[in-house]
Amino acid sequence: IEKKTGGKVKVNLYLAASLYGTKAEAEALSSGAIDMVSTSPYTLRRFDYVFSVGGVPNLFPGFEKSWPKFWDDPAGGGAIQKAAEKIGIHFFPDWFTSVAYLVYPTNVPIKKVEDFKGLKLRTPVGLEGAIANMGASPMAIPSAETVTAVQTRVVEGVAFTNYHLTKAMWFGVTKYCTDFPVTWMGTGALIASKVWWDKLSPEMKRLVAETVKESSAYVNRRLKQEDDEIRTFLKSEKGYGEGFYDWSKEDPVGNAEWARLTTEGLVKQFKPNWSQSFIESIEKASGKKLR
Repeated sequence: IEKKTGGKVKVNLYLAASLYGTKAEAEALSSGAIDMVSTSPYTLRRFDYVFSVGGVPNLFPGFEKSWPKFWDDPAGGGAIQKAAEKIGIHFFPDWFTSVAYLVYPTNVPIKKVEDFKGLKLRTPVGLEGAIANMGASPMAIPSAETVTAVQTRVVEGVAFTNYHLTKAMWFGVTKYCTDFPVTWMGTGALIASKVWWDKLSPEMKRLVAETVKESSAYVNRRLKQEDDEIRTFLKSEKGYGEGFYDWSKEDPVGNAEWARLTTEGLVKQFKPNWSQSFIESIEKASGKKLR
């Protein structure tokens, strides 16, 4: 941003949560206390459930084309932007639409949908519908307490995590790791304070938006590269070895059923809070009928 604006926009970086926690970020953006933040949009669903749309895996297949189509629709991305403006936030269209691998590190092997039944899985807040739809019990446990919860068998494993956290936290306290196919999730975004954004000239806005687009693409490339590297380790004998189960390779039919149930469960959870026009915009862009 500094380079593109010729130094007219200065950037001071602060590490995650060093200024504000996740819940306080929105208020800080709204007041203009901070200018931009990298966060997970679905954490803003307490203001409006349109922000939860990025938390549904595979809702936008072929997201390179379907996501821009959704975002450009006044009833889709337009509704998100309107909801953001109400709380003093400006959204850019280029979310970190990450091509993510989802893994379930557990102490009980998961090789078919039926294996979920009765399992207690630590689940990120807001994604409970997917786990419940497969017959498991979603458990809301703070991140700092999850390792102990897994070790003491309060939970049998962790749902909806990624390779980075698996290697850093769950490897060593879990025996198995079930790997799912490449999954789209709008898990991250750079968002700006409307107070700050409105002060910029049209040219500065164009340059900042252009930089956000480029940086988001870079983040997606890096995430994919790092995921591939960590996945190789987790599959190796130094990782989970035979405890690593590549579901999409070993049982593509069962894996497709998992994907269907995951999307279905979260749609059931969020859909009652979406307007009909918002639902129609998702369906039009994704080619899916939401039930």
